[in-house]
Amino acid sequence: MERACDSCRTLYTAKSPLSRYCGSRCAKRAQRRGLSRSAAEPAVVTVVPSGAGAVEAAVQGALEAAGRLSAPLGQVALVLARRLDAPGGESGSGLASVAKQLAVTLAAATGDVRPAGDLLDELRARRDRKLGHPDERS
Repeated sequence: MERACDSCRTLYTAKSPLSRYCGSRCAKRAQRRGLSRSAAEPAVVTVVPSGAGAVEAAVQGALEAAGRLSAPLGQVALVLARRLDAPGGESGSGLASVAKQLAVTLAAATGDVRPAGDLLDELRARRDRKLGHPDERS
C-alpha cells in the first residue's frame, strides 16, 4: 500500500495500515517536533453558519424588544447564544453550563424592563380614568 510519509511527505510502501513514516529517521524527527498520533489525525472542522442560529435569533429578538441589544449584558447574551448555536467541541455539561449562564445573563439584561403593553399599567390607567384621578405617572 502506497502512502505519503507524515514527516517528509515522500511516497513509500507501507508494511502496515497503521504505518505513518517512511522510516525510523522520519519517525524520530516527528517525535522531536512533538507530532503525536493524535496531532497527525485530521482535526474536526466545525462550520459556523454565516447567519444567526435559532438561539441567537431568539435572544436577539428578546433583547431588541427590551431595548437592550446594545447594552453590555445584551452583547454577552448574544455571545453565549452563538456558542449554543455552534457548540463545536463543547461537551454536554459544557453546553448545559453555557445555557444556564445565558438564562441568568438574559434575565439580568432584561429584568428591569417592563413590557410595553403591561396589563397592570393598563388596568391602573383605566381605574384612574374611571375615578377621575389625575395621572400621577406622567
